[in-house]
Amino acid sequence: MKAIVRTDAAYPALLKETAKPPETLFVRGQSFYNQNPDAPIVAIVGTRRPTAYGREIAFTLARDLALRGAVIVSGLALGIDAAAHRGALEGGGVTWAVLGSGIENIQPTYNRKLAEDILKGNGSIISEYPGTTAAAAWTFPARNRIIAGLSHAVIIVEAAMRSGSLITARLALEANREVGAVPGEVSSVQSIGTHALLREGAALIRDAHDVLELVGREVPQEEKVDKFDGIAQNILHSLNAPKTINEIAFTLKYDIGFLQEHLTSLEMEGAVENRGGVFYKTI
Repeated sequence: MKAIVRTDAAYPALLKETAKPPETLFVRGQSFYNQNPDAPIVAIVGTRRPTAYGREIAFTLARDLALRGAVIVSGLALGIDAAAHRGALEGGGVTWAVLGSGIENIQPTYNRKLAEDILKGNGSIISEYPGTTAAAAWTFPARNRIIAGLSHAVIIVEAAMRSGSLITARLALEANREVGAVPGEVSSVQSIGTHALLREGAALIRDAHDVLELVGREVPQEEKVDKFDGIAQNILHSLNAPKTINEIAFTLKYDIGFLQEHLTSLEMEGAVENRGGVFYKTI
């Protein structure tokens, strides 16, 4: 374990830019000091009581970002946080867990094994509190400012209206960081907070590509196309030059009505644009 003060060269520059950076950070694990300076740092946070959908999205998003070199930050809480940490480990990447308790007091106790796995997987455990300091109601909102401050972007996956994750999103905005939210089921109470963020202008996040674009990282052209199903990929590959719907249908031997349905979906995804009856690929 090491202690880093604000005047140390190892103190994170992003965190130092925030309004109230902690005077001291206690850190276990080497990746905090040795990370690639060009790696995007992405926080993924959300409810402690996720749906199966939310847990899967958080895991997959973190895994796919880790596979592309991103550092995943979260709070080691039950639910979305734990899923994000596990996803990052599955992707062979680095993940940082920011505690609301002392650096030697892993809370919740249920996630102590996960904390061990993070350290074994070249991740780091971080806290502004020394030793075995107990967590309190106020330490978790304070912890959230560190999560936001360490990151280039904060992504919310499922959050009720009165959620600590929304505090993290607000703190990220105050620190001039990007904020994204994953849409959920319209009838789910766990999606009320994320949908409110989307209405207020948060970036809509569907996959790792959306996150990388949000933080200004270039996504390889083939990866942009590969995320679509086979029919959509065929259409996109056919648009190596702008074409009318009749020209696409002739090239691919698709029925016009069938093709129109898929072109409409691709337009909604932002992958295709119809300009006066001529279709252009936009990714």
